[in-house]
Amino acid sequence: MVQKTHNGECRRISADLSRRLILHALGVIVVGIAACEREIVVNDPSIQIDGYGVQGIVYDRFGNGVQGVDVYVDYGRRFVDYGPEPSRVYTVVGQQEEITVTIVYSDGSPFAVVATQSGGPGAYEYLWNKRDALGNPAPPGAYFVRYVVGGQTKHSYPVVVFGTKVTESDANGRYSITNRNLPVDFYPVAEYTGSTYYGNSQITDEIFVFFESSQSTAEYRLTLAKNQLIQKNVGLN
Repeated sequence: MVQKTHNGECRRISADLSRRLILHALGVIVVGIAACEREIVVNDPSIQIDGYGVQGIVYDRFGNGVQGVDVYVDYGRRFVDYGPEPSRVYTVVGQQEEITVTIVYSDGSPFAVVATQSGGPGAYEYLWNKRDALGNPAPPGAYFVRYVVGGQTKHSYPVVVFGTKVTESDANGRYSITNRNLPVDFYPVAEYTGSTYYGNSQITDEIFVFFESSQSTAEYRLTLAKNQLIQKNVGLN
């Protein structure tokens, strides 16, 4: 609803010491070792993409792909400045207008239409709850909240979503995180403590990827490379 404002590294259960798995899928070799198990992260310059990307296979202790593992992404951020705070307010001047609030990705592609309301002169603010029109959490990424009047964007403000589910592994255990969900260098990311704004940060090339099944979890920190696909295979017990 549009409201009118007042006044107008690796952590997982270790595998058996003797277990050693070699997977050739995607051209990536994955070797299981004791204690904190590491997968070789392959940054192959020959695999060219536009922007950033991560893909791989989630496998069990027998080397079989695991279906239905949820994948979540969080972003590294660096503090840049103390403001200004991106404004969420659109001011209607003159005659009554029908305001449609749409959410788009930072590349301009549509995500959701979340509100429509008519209003006369005054200041209007829509605080997006980071969900789509059906109430589902938005996947991680950089978005803009747009106030559209007569087919034209009159005002917009940025919102970054992180820590939510981006995808899940398929029947073969494969997963993929695309450029749309990896907004490296995006600015500004408005930072808040509760409802108190304290400055803007910028997304770095470091991400944190979490894998969660009904029986096991794993998390990893990865450094992205522009126009190169990162291959990351993950073993779960």
